[in-house]
Amino acid sequence: MSFGKTQDVLLIAPYLSVFWNNVELPMAPVAKQLGLNFISLRPDAQKGFDFTLVLNQYLKKNRTPEWVIWVHRRSHPDKMLNLLEAHKIRSINITNPIPPKDANVVGKPLQRYQYWQAQISSNEYDASYKIIDALHLAAQQSNYTKPYRIIGIAGSKYLQSAKNSNLGMLTAIEQRKNMHLLQLVYSDWSQDEAFNKMNILLRRHPNINLAWAGNINIALGIRQALQASQIKTQHWPMIGNLGWHPKVFSAIQQEHIAFSMGGNHMHGVWALLVIYDIVHNSSGANAVNKEADSIINIPYIKASKHNIQHIEPLFQSSYWHTANIKQYSKRHNPQLHKYDFNLEYLLATE
Repeated sequence: MSFGKTQDVLLIAPYLSVFWNNVELPMAPVAKQLGLNFISLRPDAQKGFDFTLVLNQYLKKNRTPEWVIWVHRRSHPDKMLNLLEAHKIRSINITNPIPPKDANVVGKPLQRYQYWQAQISSNEYDASYKIIDALHLAAQQSNYTKPYRIIGIAGSKYLQSAKNSNLGMLTAIEQRKNMHLLQLVYSDWSQDEAFNKMNILLRRHPNINLAWAGNINIALGIRQALQASQIKTQHWPMIGNLGWHPKVFSAIQQEHIAFSMGGNHMHGVWALLVIYDIVHNSSGANAVNKEADSIINIPYIKASKHNIQHIEPLFQSSYWHTANIKQYSKRHNPQLHKYDFNLEYLLATE
């Protein structure tokens, strides 16, 4: 595989989304470090986040990129994959893995679709399980009265990543006899709806000890509802959430949120590194491996008041112009036989 000119890499992702803003923020400076030309296409949400039509229209009016980084939602992934295959565009899907029922149709990357190079996602089940584990431990250390009374506010029910997250939370609670799930409610992922749902939960369930939040906005909505309540801060439920953001870090510093599991906003960066290695055709023992590197799962990291000072720079675009991102590249690390996109390595160098 040989590439002569600078590769165009197009990201297609939802427009109105705090999470996807976080995903995009480091990508342009990292792409510049790697000699890639980054292009962002952030359309308004289509039904089910099916961006196949949007991408098709883009391709009719613009130069065809060599690469597309895309996100799967409710739509059938074969529509996007067929379009990319027809235009001979290599692609990597990130964040939300292809659900099993769809995987039966499209297979794995490089299996049935020649130009589908990889899938990068995180283990939401494990992250949510660990949130409950940490909340349980904190409740023990704080001498809360048993059983520990917990509520959960999730996002939608249809995303595979959300399903995995919800299952991890429910499983962890079920395995702890001294935890009692008061109620799990669903939302549209927004802070406003989480605020409204939490207000209802506070009226319905007195003496909530713990709260699990399915994303950034939900955690902030829970905090907003508690701030508007008559409950004194020292009697607030302890909150753990999925997803990092400077506003969450501020809430952690104020001890309004206990901790946050994150790092999944880096999937776009990791995709750029895989693209970089393929473009430069790493060879030998550390070549991009079609099987081992086609399905990449990234660990979550816990952010607490003890380490957020090291994590906060990741949310500044200027940081990424000089970040040591090539330490993860196979091209620059001949000893690396399999990708290890552990964000802890980057934080350890700061």
